[in-house]
Amino acid sequence: MRINSIAAALSLTASLGLTLAVASAPATAAVGYYTYHFNNGRTGWNPNETILSAAAVSSGHFHLLRFLAADSVVYAQPLYAPGITVGGAKHNLVIVATENDSVYAYDADSGARIWKRSFIAPSAGITAVSINSVGGCGQITPTIGISSTPVIDPTTNTLYLDAKVQITKGSATTYEHQVHALALSTGADKIAPIVVAASVRLSDGTTQAFDAQWQQNRPGLLFANGDIYVGFGSSCDANGSTVHGWVFAYDKNTLRTVAVLNTARTSSGSSLGSIWQGTYGLAADATGNVYFATGNGSFDADSGGSDFGESVVRATPTLTVADYFSPFDESTQSNEDQDMGSVGVMLLPNIPGSTAELAISGIKSGTMYLLDRTNLGRFNASADRSLQDVTLENNPNSLYGGPAYYNGYVYWGAGSEPMEAFALHLGTHPTLTLSSQSANSFPGEGGEIPSVSSNGTVAGSAVVWATTRPGQGGMIEMYAYDARNLGKLLWHGEVGIWRASGDAFLTPAVADGHVFVGGSSYAVAEYGLR
Repeated sequence: MRINSIAAALSLTASLGLTLAVASAPATAAVGYYTYHFNNGRTGWNPNETILSAAAVSSGHFHLLRFLAADSVVYAQPLYAPGITVGGAKHNLVIVATENDSVYAYDADSGARIWKRSFIAPSAGITAVSINSVGGCGQITPTIGISSTPVIDPTTNTLYLDAKVQITKGSATTYEHQVHALALSTGADKIAPIVVAASVRLSDGTTQAFDAQWQQNRPGLLFANGDIYVGFGSSCDANGSTVHGWVFAYDKNTLRTVAVLNTARTSSGSSLGSIWQGTYGLAADATGNVYFATGNGSFDADSGGSDFGESVVRATPTLTVADYFSPFDESTQSNEDQDMGSVGVMLLPNIPGSTAELAISGIKSGTMYLLDRTNLGRFNASADRSLQDVTLENNPNSLYGGPAYYNGYVYWGAGSEPMEAFALHLGTHPTLTLSSQSANSFPGEGGEIPSVSSNGTVAGSAVVWATTRPGQGGMIEMYAYDARNLGKLLWHGEVGIWRASGDAFLTPAVADGHVFVGGSSYAVAEYGLR
């Protein structure tokens, strides 16, 4: 099935820290989509979807409902907060963030705009950041504003986000990353925003301050341990001698900085170790440990140093590095810019009866790593100490973002390749084996970042969702597959034109009978049943 008129639809519109539980019973109430890829494990699996079964999606009644208009490109995954009281009435809100430093709240059922909040004031010289200010880096265009997926604390109905702004006063220009805590009902600040700031002592004894101009926030924000975690990397690989990977932890009630981690402290060469993950969110396990992956840059952790380029890192809740994994050829991969930082870290839920604690990450050149979270493997110059290396593609620049998980299966695919489903086998040595794959490939760099919806583990309820990643001016397409067999296509349609020159790292958010997809022109596309 295809949408017959994208232009017509656009013209009409123009006027969780949650812990995943494997469910087997139908959900009885609307469940929110409060964080990137649904939960802190970043599995992308919403097990509370009672409406969009495989049969319903393939029935011919699933279609585009509307476009939710925005003022710029939407890279962030839309979020869904049901039952929010606004002016005495309950609304199921969709949260949309843009690269023009705007946040919108829409009613998911009517499409009515409930509020809009802007963090710029052009008359006062406060704007979204021009890409010219970061050397013309085209990873995010047309400007740089809110690039990462915000996070919601559903216990207080607070939305947290990072907004990058450019402040011009006379001939002087400065830059800030601002962390905000907004009321879901109004979009107003509940706490005074904080400007991201820190410094680190380098190996030669000098001090390097956080450089807001060149540092970029791409990975989705994380709510865990009562704190908000925000990760940073570079704009392209520019200013590699002064730009690092950073993770900040902020107290959710005060936005006070409670912990800071820096991934590279070398005083010479290209330190980097950026954390960007193709927008995939920082992850956390049930005990609050934080997981992320770093890109190309300095690495000396194997000899007791503090440089963690090309690594999967597990940090304590207070952001002390506890363990890591780096591939045996990290130096070659780093020099060729085939870094691990293109991919995030997915934590598989603990399966009843199993003691395995597993994670999955990957590397830009096309390999997926199955890792033991209790012993990530660190570095071995002769061979990887992962549980398993799975080759998805042997081409450069072919793997970005991260996979999804459902009930013993992992879903992912590399650029210009089909999406693949891998069955998880536990036991003394867990492994993944290919189970099924889609008939279509996903063209371009990076493959796809899938999501999964189901009504617990009810047979026939599970659907895998994914979008293509076109270049500028290309059509974004969405696919829905039967999770039991990716060879069974349930639905296929055109979402909209990608208007930015940077890569479209998009993943559908599925909740309460709705599917929300960012990036369609300057809007979010909303799908559901007729």
